[in-house]
Amino acid sequence: MLVSGLGFSSTYESGPFKVSSLRFFSTGVDIRFDPEPASCLGGAHYRMHARLSASSENYSALVSTLIAAYTADQSFTFLWFSNEGEKCSKTHILNLDIVEYSHK
Repeated sequence: MLVSGLGFSSTYESGPFKVSSLRFFSTGVDIRFDPEPASCLGGAHYRMHARLSASSENYSALVSTLIAAYTADQSFTFLWFSNEGEKCSKTHILNLDIVEYSHK
């Protein structure tokens, strides 16, 4: 089992969740999950559900974990978010803080 991230998230959801898409840009990475997290309230931010900021503590470890899960078609058992409480939209996206997955 791998748990990576920070301890300040206010919401966690149990999966399984697969990484279906990753969008890399200069200030972070956006992630699309399948199924979409309930915290998105049925919306999406340009097809994406969560963002990991490059300024986040453990950014490199979390990005490596996301890429490994995507490449291996591995599911996350739990996801922790902050910035929830509003429908994901063009102007709103969840902040991904912690991921957990267990061995296949």
